[in-house]
Amino acid sequence: MRRFVRFWWLGIAIVAFMGPAAGVAASPSSQDLVVDQTPNPGVYGNILWGISAIRANDVWAVGVKATETSNDTLAIHWNGTSWTAVPTPNPDGECQDGDIMWTGQELSGVSGVSATDVWAVGGGCYGINPLIEHWNGSAWSIVASPRFESTGTAPGAR
Repeated sequence: MRRFVRFWWLGIAIVAFMGPAAGVAASPSSQDLVVDQTPNPGVYGNILWGISAIRANDVWAVGVKATETSNDTLAIHWNGTSWTAVPTPNPDGECQDGDIMWTGQELSGVSGVSATDVWAVGGGCYGINPLIEHWNGSAWSIVASPRFESTGTAPGAR
């Protein structure tokens, strides 16, 4: 049985409380912030943790989405007119956090210098290892990063 099922009531409570505000973001293309519809690829929800504007028509937001079997990385892009979900790779095929604590694999920050050079950082499954991804103008890819090495003993233990 999926671990998400235990907290079905939480999702209903959030949707009931937030109502139409769920799944919207401010459009960065005008002087005044405007509420705009965003894609919601996560079955059980999405959280955006970071945003970066390269230009008014080139904005990235990153976070985490809860699918039916995993918590996965999330990236959405603003093209000056609308937000679009863009596929991102995940280091682990299935990474649930168990109790919808949003601690699965995620992207928590993003920064770009051009339309073909955008970087996102976060954590792999359960945040144990760092996760670095790069946008080359056509796709996101995982970039090698240092990994946590488990020795089986606590630091300082003999």
